[in-house]
Amino acid sequence: MKNYFIKLVSLFTFTLLNFVCFSQTIIDYSNWTTASGCNIFSVPNNASTVVNVPCTINGANANIAHLTAVGQPTYDNTNQTVNLISETRNNGSENRGTEYRITVNFKQGYSYKITIIAERIMQQQIGANVNLRTDLNNGGSSSNNLCNGTDIINASTSGDLKKSVAVTNSDFTNINAATYVFDYPSLSSNESYLMIAAIPPANSVNQTILIKQIKIEETAPAASFSISSSISSMVCGTTNPVTFTINNSNNTTGITGYTWNVGTVPNGWLYNGIAAPATIPVTSATLSTLSLTPDCGKALSNVSATVTANGSNYNTTNSSSISITQPSFAISGSSSLCSGSGTYSITGMPCNASVAWAVPPSNMANLSSLTTSPTTMTYAGTSGSFTLSANVTSCNVTTPVTLPVHVGPYTSSNYSLSVNGVTGSNPLYWCPNQNYTFSVLGGSGSNYNWSVPSGWSILYNAGTPLALRSPSGTTPATGTVSVSFTEPCGTTVTLNKTVIYSNGCSGNSIYSVSPNPASTNITIACISLQTYCNIAAVQITDINGTVMSSQSWSYTNQQVQMPVYFLQNGTYIARIYSGTQWYSVTFFVQH
Repeated sequence: MKNYFIKLVSLFTFTLLNFVCFSQTIIDYSNWTTASGCNIFSVPNNASTVVNVPCTINGANANIAHLTAVGQPTYDNTNQTVNLISETRNNGSENRGTEYRITVNFKQGYSYKITIIAERIMQQQIGANVNLRTDLNNGGSSSNNLCNGTDIINASTSGDLKKSVAVTNSDFTNINAATYVFDYPSLSSNESYLMIAAIPPANSVNQTILIKQIKIEETAPAASFSISSSISSMVCGTTNPVTFTINNSNNTTGITGYTWNVGTVPNGWLYNGIAAPATIPVTSATLSTLSLTPDCGKALSNVSATVTANGSNYNTTNSSSISITQPSFAISGSSSLCSGSGTYSITGMPCNASVAWAVPPSNMANLSSLTTSPTTMTYAGTSGSFTLSANVTSCNVTTPVTLPVHVGPYTSSNYSLSVNGVTGSNPLYWCPNQNYTFSVLGGSGSNYNWSVPSGWSILYNAGTPLALRSPSGTTPATGTVSVSFTEPCGTTVTLNKTVIYSNGCSGNSIYSVSPNPASTNITIACISLQTYCNIAAVQITDINGTVMSSQSWSYTNQQVQMPVYFLQNGTYIARIYSGTQWYSVTFFVQH
């Protein structure tokens, strides 16, 4: 039973060692048999030369470098201790002490527990106790190889990485009372040295700290692993390999293997050219990368990993997700199917994508297949317009696409004639010397032939639109603007707009816009300088009223210029503010 208990304890101890990354350095000054000199951590001829002191590191014999920083550390052969003296002089205004440094090389992120066994000797048993101070730094301090006793010292007992305690015991009989602990959890940076100092309290008498042993316990940070990928996003259909990397955030040692978690099959990944399994185990002390290739057009699972270190399993703190954007899809095919059949297909489809076409109106057209691209659409005999639509599914995302389609011949009912952007069957009521833009809307066409009433002048003819200027007088009071053109299937369509003089006209505009059409700049001017006229502000809008540019002036103007080079071809309105009233003049841009 006793042997079984011993084995159980041994197994438990072994298990703990495998779960904790731990290092221990013990400096036992009672084992230092070669200590010599009046300043034991210095070399007489070179103050910067270190002195190696025996220690054990994780049970193995070693040496660790010491160097005097302030004052004169001595060795007490009777107590087998390192002695540090502190005092104040000049009525307490001068703090003097002793300090030495030990080269330890503390690591960022690691935690440290420094245990010092010490006592103090006070010449007079009065006043405050001497402070034992530890400090971690990279610069150490000045060095000293003289034997002049104490020296002036920075008496700070805290700040930065300084920690201090008052040494209260006067012998080593009670080991608990002689033990002083300094904790340094999770260092924010690497530090090279441990500084040990005797710091005098205010108005202190001469006191000596006797240090018998220093134990430095290092605890590695908790194991932490993350995963990253060579890309964060991709377009569906991309088949370039993606590299995944396990990041050892805290430089954990003792790694024996790891497992890539690729996701339940099918996961959308290829590994070595075949479908990737759900997990990929690796036995290795080194973390290597993983290369996976997207299986074209399929949804991708997130990738994570589980690392085995010191007998424990650690999941990565995150999983790597590759976001997928969809390609640009469109329906390719004619928007006009006059007769017979036409081919329609989806552009931009990656491999492994699928398509589902919506059934068109049965009296207008039918499709040869609702699930393939391309598919053939056949005219069913009834002319009209509808929207051809389909749903494209790629990488597990469905995207709708549409194309307006007209089947059979066009008729006049498929078109309308707009004036200054306004459509309707009502006649146009016109005023003298005004600009009007006529446009054919509803579908494509060619060979536009316009007929305009007498007295009307053509300013600009692009087939469609057509820009006209009304007569300067009131006659002829009525007329018809007519256009004939060829619709896509070859028949001729005619549209008409009746124009009637408006009795509600308030008179001619007092402003002109030139040139008309314009391409670079327009000049807005008062038509008559004999009548009061001012240009305080100008807005240029499209025919829908959207302001394209504007400008205002604080002084009187009878002529201004405005740029139009940035406008697309078309009809625009110059809205002119006189200071009390707005006026509108239509003009055209043609580059």
